[in-house]
Amino acid sequence: MPPHVHKLEKHTPHYILGAKPKDHEYLYQGVDEAVEAGHGNELHLSDPDKADVHHCFRSLNDVARNKCSEESLRINFLEYWQSDDAGNVQRRFAWVRDINLTQENVYNLMRAGRARWRMENETFHTLKNHAPAKSLGNKYLWEDIRKYCQWNPQAEVEIQWE
Repeated sequence: MPPHVHKLEKHTPHYILGAKPKDHEYLYQGVDEAVEAGHGNELHLSDPDKADVHHCFRSLNDVARNKCSEESLRINFLEYWQSDDAGNVQRRFAWVRDINLTQENVYNLMRAGRARWRMENETFHTLKNHAPAKSLGNKYLWEDIRKYCQWNPQAEVEIQWE
């Protein structure tokens, strides 16, 4: 996790951040060990609209995000994967949260994480492909994103430019 998690906890009521296995090996290792020891939760749900789709969740509350934060920064981990009847994984995502994870809220929190990703992805796609800097290549892309976030306060909800 990047250092901005401390800032989010200080200034934002709640957060949800993506967590990829290759970027957070220590976190995933800790989650794997906890689940093997019986401390994590797993939930499997059939999709009410699509009979061949299954929603699978793995969650663990109060886990260290990395070696340096064993004592200081504890987070809640949610992993989601979607599979078919044959068990083939079609989608896989994971997030860290500050909200306690329960079997009652993991589905809605997964939907929130996917919605957040979709908004970010569409915003960056739009800026990359339709911003005035397109003709100049990516040289000025981040400057355009910074300006866009300053002009559009709704876009600056979780991005703090210093």
